[in-house]
Amino acid sequence: MKIFRVGLSIFIMSGLCFGQVAQITIPEGTMIRVRLEHDLSSATAQEGQSVQLSVIDVIKIGETVVIAEDAKVTGRVVLAQEKRRLGRTGKIDFSVERVMAVDQTNIPLRYTSNKKEGGSKAVSTGIITAGVAVLFFPAAPLVLLRKGKDAEIPRGMTFNVFTDQSHVLTTSSVPLNVVEKKTIVIIESIPSGADVEIDGFFVGNTPLSLDIPAGEYSVVVKKKSFLPWSRNLRATGGNVNINAELEMDPFEEVQRNRLERPVEDDTPEEKVFRAYIRARLGNLEVMNDDEVISAAKGKFKLNEEQALRVFDQEIERLEQEVAREAERVEKIRKYQEDFKIFVMDGVIDKNERDVLNAIAGSLSMTAEEIKTAESGYVFTDESTSPATKKSAPSK
Repeated sequence: MKIFRVGLSIFIMSGLCFGQVAQITIPEGTMIRVRLEHDLSSATAQEGQSVQLSVIDVIKIGETVVIAEDAKVTGRVVLAQEKRRLGRTGKIDFSVERVMAVDQTNIPLRYTSNKKEGGSKAVSTGIITAGVAVLFFPAAPLVLLRKGKDAEIPRGMTFNVFTDQSHVLTTSSVPLNVVEKKTIVIIESIPSGADVEIDGFFVGNTPLSLDIPAGEYSVVVKKKSFLPWSRNLRATGGNVNINAELEMDPFEEVQRNRLERPVEDDTPEEKVFRAYIRARLGNLEVMNDDEVISAAKGKFKLNEEQALRVFDQEIERLEQEVAREAERVEKIRKYQEDFKIFVMDGVIDKNERDVLNAIAGSLSMTAEEIKTAESGYVFTDESTSPATKKSAPSK
């Protein structure tokens, strides 16, 4: 773990009782690397809403920790505007205002290393508006600019901020040469790839290994289609292994069972109803669950479970057909990019045909797809005997 060390300012004060009391100063302008701990969206955020961030790298003066790793950083939403009509994109921005030192005191923050004349505007200006350099963006920055969509800022975004004033800590609140007692926490889950949150902050996906300071924590493991798993953790040093066995969400399990039942097991009534649903979807008619259930119960004498099973399967079938067609069109497009070069002189010789066959093979194209890709072009294929002449379609 990278540790930022800042200049040491220790003041020795004479005491009337026993010896001396040391003071440690965190200088104004100290750089702190912080991370956003939750998603923000213009669709749901409210201006003035609190924003939670955390410190990534511990800040030390000498050997004394003055701002701990994972220390709380607080900001607020300064701009939240939902997407609007005519393709106008939503807007979202937030400020970063203060960080908590080890003596539980909040230190104000700003966005630049040098304080600008007139004071800091960190409390009123958002990081996007201020043009703060983002060190790490977990998703494409275009997520902020998609036309006609709500603007989103994903958790995990990382950037540098700076203390806006100096802060003095005394040994009465921070012992010198403090030794941090770390706990190594290894979190696994069945299935893997689940989100892990500690005290409400996203920290990664399973399997995951973390070093955390001593203290009490709430650990939550989440994955789509499964019930959340949680436990309380008391970290006192050493190693802790957590293995979360996630249970399928009952609702998701019912949905999955619907889709897994073979179409061949349809009752006669279900077969007729399936044809009805397929025809309506084929005509691109929009149907919701209530309409499906109503039609099934009234005309086809099916119950709700039968109706939704057939409907879900047909929706999935249609989605698969659309995906396959999109894949087919993309393969033809890629093949044609090279084919157009070879056919410019009106002749395809054996070597060129070998190259085209290799391209088609890499794209897993069928003979029918190759025929479709080459249709509409006039050329002589000298790679076959006798040569074949293909004519352009009449316009």
